Amino acid sequence: NHAKTTLAKKFKLCGNLKMTSIDSPSLVEIRPDRIIHVSVNDRTSDSSCPTVIMIHGSCAHSGQWDSQVNWLLQQETALRIIRYDYFGCGQSMKPKENASEIYSASEHYADLLALYDRYCSESANVWVMGHSFGCAMAFRLAAEKKDNVRKLVLVAPPGLDFGKSLPSLFRLPVWILGWMQPVLTKAFITSAFHPNTIENLPELIKSENDISSANPPYMFKAFYQSQVEYYNTEANEEAWSKWFQTVIINVLVICGKNDNIVPFEKSQQLIEKLASSELKVVSNASHQVAQEQADTVNEFLATYLFGK
Repeated sequence: NHAKTTLAKKFKLCGNLKMTSIDSPSLVEIRPDRIIHVSVNDRTSDSSCPTVIMIHGSCAHSGQWDSQVNWLLQQETALRIIRYDYFGCGQSMKPKENASEIYSASEHYADLLALYDRYCSESANVWVMGHSFGCAMAFRLAAEKKDNVRKLVLVAPPGLDFGKSLPSLFRLPVWILGWMQPVLTKAFITSAFHPNTIENLPELIKSENDISSANPPYMFKAFYQSQVEYYNTEANEEAWSKWFQTVIINVLVICGKNDNIVPFEKSQQLIEKLASSELKVVSNASHQVAQEQADTVNEFLATYLFGK
């Protein structure tokens, strides 16, 4: 009781405080035969309090949100924070059989819906945050769950030409992609991080290099082939048009000024389609802006989420 009272004084609670561990990662069978790694930071059992769901980018991992999660946990508002590794990514299971089917974009989105139903269905105040490819799923989720999603943050989102073409290397046989993986990983790191980050944060770079190197080639080949087909803004123009019309909340878009994967000009094109939005461009940052310039990104989040 004393611990509960002390914590209640620190946090502005919407209702009853739910005493759980600060971070409770676990493997969850989110759908039949699909076991994913989920982390839940739970401060409250009141459905009126915000529930934050964080969606990482292509073949990435939920740990890329660490700085934002740690910052959110320091805020006075009681929150429930949900983040996860896609099936086949991070600490989630990575089966090889039927790769082209089980790692398809439609299956990944079905996982996200199942995650939402399990952890967010009772919340009337959901905040969705996506990075890179995760922005596409976050945007669609915000459209399909428009009655409950109150905040939407897109970090380094793909532009309107997203999915128009598949890089030829992802058409190569899996064994060749495996042989090329060290080169591909190095190229990704060089493009995704600003030179200052690579020089000054070697531990971060090593960690991301190691995690990226652990991605099985059969998974990332299937992943990229499918996401291009599924989220092609031309082939699925009707769906995208509907989503743009449905998302009427103000959207925060954050980009690195030196993004070599998705230039921030592409995000400006996206903003023109949104009903209400604001673009924040961060200097000395590339595609992994939320990791590289966490303090700046968190300042933008403070204004958008909490009005600070």
